[in-house]
Amino acid sequence: MTCFKTYEQKADVLINLLHHQQRWNWDCGLSCVMMILPPLKRQIFLESFQTICQESKFNKSIWTIDLCYLLKRFDVRHIYTTVNFGVREEFKELSFYKEALMKDKARISHLFEEAENNGITIHKASLNSEELIQHLKNHGPIIVLVDANFLSCDNCISFNICSCFSILNQYKGHYIVICGYLVSKHKFFYRDPFCIDKICTTSFNQLTIARNSNGTDQDIILVFI
Repeated sequence: MTCFKTYEQKADVLINLLHHQQRWNWDCGLSCVMMILPPLKRQIFLESFQTICQESKFNKSIWTIDLCYLLKRFDVRHIYTTVNFGVREEFKELSFYKEALMKDKARISHLFEEAENNGITIHKASLNSEELIQHLKNHGPIIVLVDANFLSCDNCISFNICSCFSILNQYKGHYIVICGYLVSKHKFFYRDPFCIDKICTTSFNQLTIARNSNGTDQDIILVFI
């Protein structure tokens, strides 16, 4: 029985997605893109995975803007919202970013600068739960960057992704896909690429804490399907 069965029949919206579990500790964002893609494009991505990674030049260091370029590559309409364009220098104080920030700064800055020319829409915005609900209701799923320290499924017994990290209580960036909601219980449904094939639930408030944590820039990709 999947962990969301308690609320499944009552869901206001529950978008059907084919789950994809990440294989390494760096590909959660790519796995979220896999879940978004239709079957044929997903298969192309899987078969050309190494080539696409090499062409994208992210070298196991995936930023949200990288996911946007991947979605654009596969002609998936989306809007990227964030409270900050580019790379924030103060993030070098976070151990999660320290090494990646130094080697990725120029590459990420260039991707942001060229986003409009490549047909990628970025809005500077901080979205609330109601705005997420309206997008899920009218358009499609949402890829969200969260701090894994604050991410937990209400119904998964004794599971927290941070138990699998060696250093706790430091920022741990992780991508998930929000795929539904149940307003009466103040719950979001989401797929976590760290997990096996199942749908998890968390409260509106808990997701807000996880996605607004310092280090996330409140990065969200609104997908239109």
